[in-house]
Amino acid sequence: MTVVIDPKATNKLAKVCGMFGSDHAGERAAAAALADRMVRELGLQWTDIISVPLVPAESVSADSVSWQDALDVCLDHVHELDPRSRAFVQSLARWRGEPSEKQLVWLLDIYGRVHRERR
Repeated sequence: MTVVIDPKATNKLAKVCGMFGSDHAGERAAAAALADRMVRELGLQWTDIISVPLVPAESVSADSVSWQDALDVCLDHVHELDPRSRAFVQSLARWRGEPSEKQLVWLLDIYGRVHRERR
């Protein structure tokens, strides 16, 4: 499911969620309650806001691209990746052997995001 949220609401929700790390328990609790209320007022659930795609939105599969080619594309765009994805792609480049099924799914997800942004 694709959810489009007004950028102002997104920014406000992000700022409120930033308070989850406060040193003060009362601030954390108030921020959590406010964030939950904001999500519900948007007619959404937290799973609509926070999700980790396990399969790329555009079904990129091992049949449509080799994992080596997908890795090469990701390495070419490694500077555009978030730190966790960057570290994974760089470690996979040093990997000896075939990636596991879990690694392949993650690589193809990253490749799918890079591929979509390039269009």
